[in-house]
Amino acid sequence: MKNLKSVFIAGIALVAVFSMAALGGCAPDPQDFTFECEQMIIEGSGQGSAGASPAAVETGPLYDSEEEGTFVGTFSDAGSTLTFTVTSDYECDATITLYAASAKSGMDMSGVDWNDPTTYGNMKIWLDAIDLEEVTADGATVSITNNGGAPVTLKGTLPGLETLDMNNTSHWHQVGSGSGTIHLVKGENKIVIEHVESIGINYDKVVINAAANLTWTPTENE
Repeated sequence: MKNLKSVFIAGIALVAVFSMAALGGCAPDPQDFTFECEQMIIEGSGQGSAGASPAAVETGPLYDSEEEGTFVGTFSDAGSTLTFTVTSDYECDATITLYAASAKSGMDMSGVDWNDPTTYGNMKIWLDAIDLEEVTADGATVSITNNGGAPVTLKGTLPGLETLDMNNTSHWHQVGSGSGTIHLVKGENKIVIEHVESIGINYDKVVINAAANLTWTPTENE
């Protein structure tokens, strides 16, 4: 009787395993996959020194670091997008993390008299921190969708700077991050990062931690 009970229990366990496989259960070992924003399809424009200009790939020093980073910069117009397609060998929920830097500058000229050059030093310029979870009238600041589904809720902050030196390139590259859960299907996943609010953000990379093998074909941008 004891042996029959053991066989019965083992049979139930085996059915459960096959049922999970049939539902497309995830591979057992999650791993990180990195997708550089400058290698995505870039559509949109931003605000350059001469006015509206195409979003551009730029390389420069990282804030408070001797290393350099490559970003999609001058990227500020609402509706601009970064798109990349990932192929997954499993269907599963994964963690997606966006790495980017705030380029949302503010300026206070209340202490400046343009007729008095000695007051020019009173101008205050800073970078605002950007809360990626904050929702405006148009939606979250940054929207990430997969195959046109519901947007991913990102939690995280792109840090600001109390004093911005506009000529110091590294000040525009103080990287923060926001993470959320994205559902991957087996096969192609067309992931779109939409710049919802008209504020400055320099986009660095996306990291997806998934219990699956992910592949993609990078885009060659100039």
